[in-house]
Amino acid sequence: MERFTLKSRTKSKKHAVTREEVYKFAWGCVKQSRLEPAAVAVICFEWLQRPENVVARLLT
Repeated sequence: MERFTLKSRTKSKKHAVTREEVYKFAWGCVKQSRLEPAAVAVICFEWLQRPENVVARLLT
C-alpha cells in the first residue's frame, strides 16, 4: 500500500489590479472581437470586487 502525503504550498498574495489595467485588457479583447472576456473583466472589476481586497484597503 502506497503512502499519501499532502503537499503544502505557500500562497502568494494576489495584488489588486488597477482600473487602467482592466480597461487596457478589455480594449485589447475588443480589438480582437472578443467581447465576452472584455465584458467579464470590466463587470468583475466594477461590480464584483473581491471582499478581502476591499477590507484590506487594497482598493479605493
